[in-house]
Amino acid sequence: MGLPPGPICNPSEESIRAAANPLPSKYLFYVSKNDGTGLHWFARTEAEHIANIKRAAANGGG
Repeated sequence: MGLPPGPICNPSEESIRAAANPLPSKYLFYVSKNDGTGLHWFARTEAEHIANIKRAAANGGG
């Protein structure tokens, strides 16, 4: 199989700046909607996060 032709885990400068200077947010958790859209649900509390995990599981996620 081998390695890919490009660097592995080599973030862009823009990604590094975003990680070092995140935008303020009330959200602490996220989970994929797992419905093929590539979208996510975000949550502020653990209870909201657990509810979102259950919603994702109902969409076919594990």
